[in-house]
Amino acid sequence: MRSAALALICAVIGGVAALAIGKATGWVGSGSTTTVFRASPIPIGNPASPAAVGPSAKPLAGNGFNPSRIYASRSHGVVTIFAQYGTGSDAQLTQGSGFVVSKDGYILTNSHVITNAGEGSSVHGAGRVYVEFQDRDRVAARIVGWDVFDDVALMKVDPKDHRLAPVPLGDSAAVAVGEPVAAIGSPFGQEDSLGVGVVSATRRSIESLTSR
Repeated sequence: MRSAALALICAVIGGVAALAIGKATGWVGSGSTTTVFRASPIPIGNPASPAAVGPSAKPLAGNGFNPSRIYASRSHGVVTIFAQYGTGSDAQLTQGSGFVVSKDGYILTNSHVITNAGEGSSVHGAGRVYVEFQDRDRVAARIVGWDVFDDVALMKVDPKDHRLAPVPLGDSAAVAVGEPVAAIGSPFGQEDSLGVGVVSATRRSIESLTSR
């Protein structure tokens, strides 16, 4: 596997919302599970002194698989996403995971996190979208676009609203079956969770409930 390779995989392993990070060489991907709950006021704003999010992202060195080191290096770039539909007492939020991919504010996630894909109607984006960083600071985001067939979506935040720690991307073709994987995300609303496993298969298509 090529050193410093990081690859985006838009799939959910075992229904767990996660940012998948494999092998300490730095392979990365993403997936999310949506949790729906009654809306509550969402505070927006920056802390007076934002917490440092660590050094700029760079390829992880070394040959060993060290989930603890992977978490320390990459978790600052993982975010929790809240998408709001409707207003007032009928408002609902969907929650999922994503990760920062550039210092100018672009964030990758799944289309089912920020759209109504899979609900049997024409697809439309959430009315409001917010991003929560590891220090619990929440900022408003805008939807750039999505692809329901590949279940991917792109969002953007103002880079002035929060210090960003981008996660580098790489080549998914470099991923091999059996390689270890670490997953960082917010499964069922449990933020900053870490799980580990292996790549079970490659070049496999799975019919998604959000595909049309």
